[in-house]
Amino acid sequence: MKMLSIIIPTFRKARILGNVLRSLCFQEGVNQELEIIVVDDGSPDDTEEVVESAARASSNRIRYLKQANRGVSAARNLGIQAARGDLVLFLGDDIVCTPRLVAGHLLWHKRFSDSRTVVSGPVTWPPDLPIDDFMSWLDNSPYQFAYYKLKGKTEISFRYFYTCNVSLRTQSVLENPFDEDIRYGFEDTELGLRLRDQQYRLYFNESALGYHYHIRKFKAFRHRQKMVGVSLYYAHRNNPKMRISCKTPEISLTRHARAVLRGAFFPLLKALNQRRMIHKYWQVRLDLALLRGYRAAERVDRRSHHGILRREELRP
Repeated sequence: MKMLSIIIPTFRKARILGNVLRSLCFQEGVNQELEIIVVDDGSPDDTEEVVESAARASSNRIRYLKQANRGVSAARNLGIQAARGDLVLFLGDDIVCTPRLVAGHLLWHKRFSDSRTVVSGPVTWPPDLPIDDFMSWLDNSPYQFAYYKLKGKTEISFRYFYTCNVSLRTQSVLENPFDEDIRYGFEDTELGLRLRDQQYRLYFNESALGYHYHIRKFKAFRHRQKMVGVSLYYAHRNNPKMRISCKTPEISLTRHARAVLRGAFFPLLKALNQRRMIHKYWQVRLDLALLRGYRAAERVDRRSHHGILRREELRP
């Protein structure tokens, strides 16, 4: 009987992680052994205790690995090195699985049995999570996931290779590890482009559904975008094809000025329910945050590079 390895990188999500692990105990239609590998990326909370408790209550084998905080790419690579299954399913640490999620992945790997098959499942907000205007807009924008573009499709672009809910051959990732310079954001897209260039095919199974238990607020998400901008810089630096597929946003002075004006009158726009203007404001502010992260990473990288050159020049 073949084994499926489920890899969950995690950082500071102990509260919801327990629910994620419990959801994997109630999977339907699965007739093969599962192992769950939780890779703790230096969490300061009680993640280890949560995983140990889940392991005692589960019939699945749950393994806990921990590393110093090095980012999600390094965490996934560590999990892959420990995996024993022929297939690997990557899940986010805040993705609670519906009962047929795992079966959906396995079924489509059987249906599309080529060794270069990759299967993706959708992720959406759960029905019991309070959804405000920002989260509703986010779910229909490209800033988090763009599953709204994939409804009714079977084979999809690797631009939608989202590692919150995706599966492929373990050997494929061993041969094509995540770029550990890309700590958080675009690391999955960058790997997806490399897999595309090797003639892999990405299939979308809407029945492999996961619920994203993560309340998003605009201010915190804007900070996230700055970190994503840092990652995008390293993705561009290390893989030139990313510059074509994932460009940095362009913000004119006029567009910037309009965003400043909308920000000044934001309470009034909200009171008048001016959603179109509010959405444009969010979009520009998120784009600006990404650009700030990108430029900051570029400056740091240049200083580091020049420092290396100076040291080399001083050598006899």
